[in-house]
Amino acid sequence: MDVVGNVEFSGSLEPNAVPGSTGEILMSQGAGTAPIWGPIMLNPGVTTGYGKFYITGITVSAFSILTLTIADPNCVPGSSISASWTGPVPWTNLEKANVTIENIEAESGQFVITIINNNATAGWTGMQIAYVAFY
Repeated sequence: MDVVGNVEFSGSLEPNAVPGSTGEILMSQGAGTAPIWGPIMLNPGVTTGYGKFYITGITVSAFSILTLTIADPNCVPGSSISASWTGPVPWTNLEKANVTIENIEAESGQFVITIINNNATAGWTGMQIAYVAFY
């Protein structure tokens, strides 16, 4: 169906005859496959938007504090941001214990991530962080 203009529903939207539940998000399963209902969006009254993003190409030097400032025009001081390392990591569990995402601060138009590497002998390049932001 290709529609120019508005689409109105007088009943429920039911992909594969499944109506979904209140608050669920319709998620694509790719070309040629019916979408499915995904997780429920909690607290929609105060969440104006959300997104999942990646920061790539991070270099963490041995025994260092790294501050990353990420421009995000949707970010406000009340935004909630959660971040973690993603992708293949070159360290062992013992080494990882000394590399932490220490702090995330939401600001107007940006947020700041502080990473601390307390490993005195090892630094890494090409690291990645995945983060989810709720605005």
